[in-house]
Amino acid sequence: MTEPEEDILEIICERVRSLNVALDEDMRLLGTVPTDLTAFEAMTEHGRVGSRALLKTVEQLEDQLMRLFRTILQVRAVDTKDMYARDVANRMESLRIIDSADGWMAVVKLRNRLVHDYPLTSEARFAKLVEAVQATDILRAATQRALTYVDKKEWLA
Repeated sequence: MTEPEEDILEIICERVRSLNVALDEDMRLLGTVPTDLTAFEAMTEHGRVGSRALLKTVEQLEDQLMRLFRTILQVRAVDTKDMYARDVANRMESLRIIDSADGWMAVVKLRNRLVHDYPLTSEARFAKLVEAVQATDILRAATQRALTYVDKKEWLA
């Protein structure tokens, strides 16, 4: 691995670590996850801020993990130029960094909706929050496994 590649890998790993911490902070700020629309609309100010922060962190963490996944493949001499997200997910599943390519693709699709859709109604915001909370387990597991994979390969000084 070249020094610039090592630098890029280190930066991405640090971002992923930081966003993983933010995920925990956002969940604490959110507090009790609302189970229905009535509970969602009754959230405290802290809960509402936490819910918005969680949506943004889920979006950013998926993005940085996908960058990390592609970088892992590139360091393994895989040409990722023409790979779609599903191709990357399949490779990460085969490396056991994610449990399921299908599960990961649900997170990718959620991230795309979070980036491009602007949920303005309470119903839409609640639905996105439910999806984001469900995605946190996949994101945490992928984070832990990807960082462990990089550490075990001793790619970073």
